[in-house]
Amino acid sequence: MLKTISNSATPKYLAVLVAICLIQLVIVWHAINFFKISLTNEFVMKGGKDLEFLSQTISKKLREGNLLSVADFIQNWGEHKLGRISEVTLTSADGEILSQYLSPTPSPANYQNPLSTELTLSDSDQARLKLVVDTGFIRPKLVQLGSYFAAICLVLTTLLSFVAFLYLRKRNLLQQLHQHSLQLNRTISELQMEMSARSKAELELIESEKKYRTLMDNQSDAIFLHRFCADGSINFTEVNQRATEIYGYSRDEFLNLSPASITPQGEMRRLAEEIIPQQLANHGWMFFRSEHIKKSGETIKVEIKGTLLDWQGEKYILATARDLTERLKIEQKQEQLEQRILHAQKLESLGVLAGGIAHDFNNILMIILGHSELAQRKLNDSAPAREHIEQVKLAARRAADLSNQMLAYSGRGTFVVGALDLSRLISEMEHMLSVSVSKKAVLRYDLHPQLPSIEGDPTQIRQIIMNLVINASDAIGNKSGVIAISSGCMDCDQNYLKETWIDETLDEGMYVFLEVADTGCGMDKETINKIFDPFYTTKFTGRGLGMSSVLGIIRGHSGAIKIYSEVGKGTTIKALFPASNLSLSLDDKDRTTAPLDLKGTVLLVDDEESMRSLGRNMLETLGLKVVTATDGRDALRTYQARREEIALIIMDLTMPHMDGNEAFRELRRIDPDVKVIICSGFSEAEISQKFIGKGTVGFLQKPFQLTELHQTIFDFKSQ
Repeated sequence: MLKTISNSATPKYLAVLVAICLIQLVIVWHAINFFKISLTNEFVMKGGKDLEFLSQTISKKLREGNLLSVADFIQNWGEHKLGRISEVTLTSADGEILSQYLSPTPSPANYQNPLSTELTLSDSDQARLKLVVDTGFIRPKLVQLGSYFAAICLVLTTLLSFVAFLYLRKRNLLQQLHQHSLQLNRTISELQMEMSARSKAELELIESEKKYRTLMDNQSDAIFLHRFCADGSINFTEVNQRATEIYGYSRDEFLNLSPASITPQGEMRRLAEEIIPQQLANHGWMFFRSEHIKKSGETIKVEIKGTLLDWQGEKYILATARDLTERLKIEQKQEQLEQRILHAQKLESLGVLAGGIAHDFNNILMIILGHSELAQRKLNDSAPAREHIEQVKLAARRAADLSNQMLAYSGRGTFVVGALDLSRLISEMEHMLSVSVSKKAVLRYDLHPQLPSIEGDPTQIRQIIMNLVINASDAIGNKSGVIAISSGCMDCDQNYLKETWIDETLDEGMYVFLEVADTGCGMDKETINKIFDPFYTTKFTGRGLGMSSVLGIIRGHSGAIKIYSEVGKGTTIKALFPASNLSLSLDDKDRTTAPLDLKGTVLLVDDEESMRSLGRNMLETLGLKVVTATDGRDALRTYQARREEIALIIMDLTMPHMDGNEAFRELRRIDPDVKVIICSGFSEAEISQKFIGKGTVGFLQKPFQLTELHQTIFDFKSQ
């Protein structure tokens, strides 16, 4: 039974059992004692009656004087009362036993209940009668009663023990039930918390997976997760969406592939043996460029970055592959652009130098040509020196042409700017071009009949055409070939213009083009990069500035040039000029010829004495009066003093103290209607930009001859 009660309840149960037993023992003891006392008192009361009976009987017999009968009476009565009376003793006052009965089988002392009384024998004698009531006969009854009580107590104890057991069992079960209930509640609460945490973890896992997948699939690079297998191979275990887009494989197809499946065999061997093990061993990561093969078979350049990972006892490599196709194109374009910028900067530096030299050189040539012409005018036609002077003028003109080429190279060489019909200009040159090219070269023309006009110098444009056609003829050489010359117009945006050889920012819009294509030997990339260098040539002998002057002329016309060439196939060069809204000008034959003599006073301003002297002689030859000034300040003082007399000012642009531009502004403040002709070694296009909207300004390009000076003054005064 105790086994069914928990260890904590067993001491309580035993305590209850002991308490029940003690209580029953106390009850039984009190019950038996009570029964004993009750019987004892009952028999003692009877003994008292017997004592009274004996006392009366013995007193009577003693009064009769029959002592022996008293003794016999006491003996007989005692025997008669055997088992009830254990002693009857009659003693005198002095303690002498007069008669006595003693039971042969007295009970233990605790069952002896003595009673005594005093007897009067005579007037002077007293006696004591002692009666001991023996209640030992009730002991069997007490034992039997005890047995009954013991049996009853045993039954009661058993019942009470069972009741206590049931109570304690119930209590224990209730406690266990409560504990189990608490434990169950805790378990339920823990399960709920665990389920909540698990649900939260599952949601976080789903969200994390979603974020992971979103991050993976929204990367611009392909991402691969490689796993090292037990057999030493490496397989893909995860790829992102970008990888499927770049390589053309689906995700399931990728998971059945390995890096060797998308890498050329030789490249994979090099990476596996040299690059990857070394970088992983040294750094734990890898970074290199390689080649990959798409599903379509196309090979692409990629940049690989990878990190070694250790997860759940297995080794992985997390790698990204960046497609370098667009970057390489951009880098190639950037490299080409940088080369063109460096080339343009070099040409610009040389152009600045060439322009400065040409400007000073033109001043010197102006003196040579001017004095030669003046000297020639003073000689008669039969003078021997006239031929020598003509040779001097011819040499000076050649030098002037070289100077003009230097200005063209510097981008400052457009002289007489006007509206031109490019197709018409090419048509006029057909005969000249046909005699300039090789006899084995065939010229073919494809000229647009109605092109927008362009603003330019016809001489410079002719030089471009001639240079390009002669270069095409030289490229064909002794073989038969075709030179195709075409013109047209096209709409050019910034992307198209950025691919040209002009580094300046050009405006978008309509451009008229001249295209010269040949079927000659073509050029490689290195040759194309050097084609615009001054004096660079692939011919046996140099031809001067060549293509560098072409580039300068085109730059001076705000145009662009494109070159496409393949070795062994030929070259195509396209020159582009901004379309203009100007109407085409009349032919030179329609111009009004200036009269031989001019009238009026001219203020000539130049800082060089030789130029002032030459200019005075040339102007006086034309019949004009001349007043000179050494610089801009001197010109202002002279004009203020002789304003009513001076009809025209011819002024050099580059002077110390106050240059021509500043002097012109001050002259305009004095007289808004002042007429000024600017002389310069630079081009009209460059000079005219500085004086747009500033009133009546003419231009005279150095070096010039007397006839040019004559016509310019006449045209300007006629406006």
